[in-house]
Amino acid sequence: MVRFETLRNLAIDLGVTIARKGFKNIFIIHSHGGPLHNVAFNDAAAFVSETYNTRMIHITGLVFGEGFYTEEVIKKYLGEDWLERYGMAGHACAAETSANLYLCGNLVKPVYKDLPPFVTKDFGEFLRAYERADWQGYWNAPAQASKEMGKELVNEFVERSFRIAEKALAGEDLSTLPVYPTNLPSMPEAIDLIKKEQEIYENQKAQIEKWLKKREDINTPSKHQDFN
Repeated sequence: MVRFETLRNLAIDLGVTIARKGFKNIFIIHSHGGPLHNVAFNDAAAFVSETYNTRMIHITGLVFGEGFYTEEVIKKYLGEDWLERYGMAGHACAAETSANLYLCGNLVKPVYKDLPPFVTKDFGEFLRAYERADWQGYWNAPAQASKEMGKELVNEFVERSFRIAEKALAGEDLSTLPVYPTNLPSMPEAIDLIKKEQEIYENQKAQIEKWLKKREDINTPSKHQDFN
C-alpha cells in the first residue's frame, strides 16, 4: 500500500515539474477509490494550482463526486431493485467485475460466475464487512457481471471525465462541484477506517525515519577522519 504522503508528494513533484514547463492545465486521472489516496490528490492539485499559477485538477475526484458507477447503467442490467437484492457496490462487485471483463476479460477467473451475493444495505454495513464470517473479499453480486455492462460503465466513466476536463479547459469554476471523498456522509465507521489507515502510515513513517537515523549515524564520518 502506497503511503498517503508518498502519493501526495509524487503528485506534487510531477505537477510542479509540468507547471514549470509552462503548462497551464494539468489533470490527475486514475481509478482508485481509496479515500485518503484521493485526499492526497486533492491536496496536490490545490498546492500546485495555488503555488505555481496553473490549474491542476483532480478529474477523477470530481467524477467520483458524482458517483463511482452510473446507477442508470446498473439498473439496466441488474434491475431497479438491484440495491435491495444485491447490496452496495464495492470491489469485485457486479459493476467492477463487468468493467474488468470488458477491459481484460482473460484475467478474470471464471469462478466469479458461482459466487453468491454479499449484501450490505448501507455504507456503515459496507465498511463493517470484515466483521462477517461469510465475507470473501467481494461485495454485491459478481455473478451478475457481463462484458456488455462493463463496456457501458467504462465508456460512461470516460465520458464523465471528458465532460469535467472540458469544463476545466473552458475556465469554468469547478469549486462548487462535489469532490470525493468530502462528499461522503460522516459516520463512525468511515472515521474509524481513516484513523486506522493514518495509524498505519504513521507507523511506517516512524519505522523509516528510525532506520534512516540509524543509517545516518553509521555512515557519518568521524570528525577526525582525513579525506585528503
